[in-house]
Parts: sequence; C-alpha cells; structure tokens
Amino acid sequence: MSQAPAIEPSKSDPDILRATGEWTLPHASRLLAHIIETGRVRKCRFVTLEVRRSNAAAARLYRRFGFRAVGVRPNYYAEDQEDAIVMLLDLT
Repeated sequence: MSQAPAIEPSKSDPDILRATGEWTLPHASRLLAHIIETGRVRKCRFVTLEVRRSNAAAARLYRRFGFRAVGVRPNYYAEDQEDAIVMLLDLT
C-alpha cells in the first residue's frame, strides 16, 4: 500500500520540511515550484535535496527546475543501502 503525499517537519530539525509518500508529477512540480518561490521570497541562497540514485524521473524533474548534482551520500537509504544524489539550486 502506498503512502499518501504529505509534508512533515524533519525529525532532526523542525525548521526543515520533508516530503513523504507517493507524489505524482503534477503534484511534485507544484510543490517544487512553491518551495523555490518561498525560498526566493525569504531571501534563501539555495535549495538542496536528496534523490535516490535509481530515481531517474525525479532527478529529471529537479534538473528541469535548475538543480544540479553536487555530491553523493553513500548508503543514505537504510532499507536498501542505496546512495542519495545531493542536488542544489542556486537562488542568488
């Protein structure tokens, strides 16, 4: 059973929000556009995210929004030890 899409505070830092669940492309695009616009309004310098190495569709979406890969978090996903690609969008 898939988990419904949601936004929740990070367990490590309540000022950081994280997306959970199954997101369709239209939902993900709107969410990402909102996050980027909120960052600009709040004068943030950049937006970062992690994406599974195997999630090519999500990585393509992020690149369309201007994100670029800047690093790797080895074995980031505990359940299968998959790497996460760290992506960054410069808002300056």
